[in-house]
Amino acid sequence: MITRTLDSFFVTDRSGSHSLRQSSARFDASAMAIIQTLAILTMTLDHAAIAFPLELGLRGTVGRMALPLFCFMVAYNALHTRRPGPYPWRILIIALVAQLPFAVLTGHALLANICFTLAGAAFLITGLRLRSAGYLTLAMGLCALTPGVEYGFPAYALVLAFAAACYAPPLWLFPLLVWPLMHYGATPAALFAALSTIVILGATRSPIRWDRLPRWLTLPFYPAHLAVLCVLSSAGA
Repeated sequence: MITRTLDSFFVTDRSGSHSLRQSSARFDASAMAIIQTLAILTMTLDHAAIAFPLELGLRGTVGRMALPLFCFMVAYNALHTRRPGPYPWRILIIALVAQLPFAVLTGHALLANICFTLAGAAFLITGLRLRSAGYLTLAMGLCALTPGVEYGFPAYALVLAFAAACYAPPLWLFPLLVWPLMHYGATPAALFAALSTIVILGATRSPIRWDRLPRWLTLPFYPAHLAVLCVLSSAGA
């Protein structure tokens, strides 16, 4: 049974080497744009609730949608990008640039931001795609850091669960039902985290046509919005 499961993910070439099979999941640009826009909006609300701790419940509700949406995007893009090599490096650079404003905003100098975990998962998927020992080594190194990273191992596992779901859509029940309950318990946060996966599934059938946000905006957005929130929070203190 284990062998059959592995065969569903890997293909063996004539030399006996193994690499990832081509994923069957295909999202059009509009679906990915909807997911990307919602991920950025919910993440911004989540972090704004740190900078301005009003009793609106954003961190325990709407803000919980951001992580699964970003985990899905990283898994999907790592599997489908035409230039897989640079992809995890871009996430790692974003993580490094964002660390200072993240530490200032959260007040946790020793807590690394989520992009380190996302980069580790992206290196793992890319390493399997390219059969690169170097990428797999980097993935293991970043994975070892996850106990000190925001969300930690659950986020790492969630990216990989979404990657697996791209090969076998029924497996989407795992991140949809199991992960939020394990991480948040029976709380509103679990409900909103699960809702994000429903959003992903619904985006594939949405009649709405949505233009993808430009790369010049999305790539620097994570560190930039953290820095802006730090400044605004300090100004309002």
